Amino acid sequence: MLRNFANFVDGLLAHNEFGVLEKGLATEATHNDDYKRFEFKIRKNVPWVTYDGTQYEAVVNGVKTKQYVKPSDWITSAKTILTAQRASSLEYFISDFIKGGAEYFYYTDLMYKIATDNTYRKKYDGKLDAQAKYINDQIKANKENAYNSWYAENPVEAEDLEGIKNLSRLGIKANDEEGTLTYELIQKAFYFPTLLTYSCYLPVNKYFLDDVGWTAFGTENDKILYNGPFLFTEDGDN
Repeated sequence: MLRNFANFVDGLLAHNEFGVLEKGLATEATHNDDYKRFEFKIRKNVPWVTYDGTQYEAVVNGVKTKQYVKPSDWITSAKTILTAQRASSLEYFISDFIKGGAEYFYYTDLMYKIATDNTYRKKYDGKLDAQAKYINDQIKANKENAYNSWYAENPVEAEDLEGIKNLSRLGIKANDEEGTLTYELIQKAFYFPTLLTYSCYLPVNKYFLDDVGWTAFGTENDKILYNGPFLFTEDGDN
């Protein structure tokens, strides 16, 4: 991933020259009284563009469609970061804070092992109760902070697996029509907005990610979509 990625993609918030958080793509930012729920209104009509400044068009339902930043782009980003086999070094920035983040991470971990390891396939394939137990055990062993908060009262059950798979249990909700994005946290975190300046909380366009593939995404100037103040027009080490 390019070191200057944040110069090319704007996020919800940004630090100004004095280190103070200001709204970026968020036009409104609110939280509830216990700092467990943060909601943002997303700026409208912000285009996704390629490295040469051309607005990106994706084929949607058979029709080429100009792409603009929308709330669901943050879900695409979170899903990419939380997919275990992609081995993101910033995964914990989401899974340690967002409801359902840790369980999705270990669900994808298990699904990958079932697909690639015969031992796991024999033990877990089609066995929903065993899959749920695996996820709970992994969270308890590796995510102590998360386990002792929301997950202590909301352990994964077999009937939850479909909701984990389709992200309906993930505490990130996007309404593209209303232009709203909501984060639901596993515990109180008044400092949560400071995390939103990290690359794992930047938006990602689903169609472009599918086009270039996640292994190539962000590795070269033409493997990034831009919505920020700068374009990376020339590849090189400098």
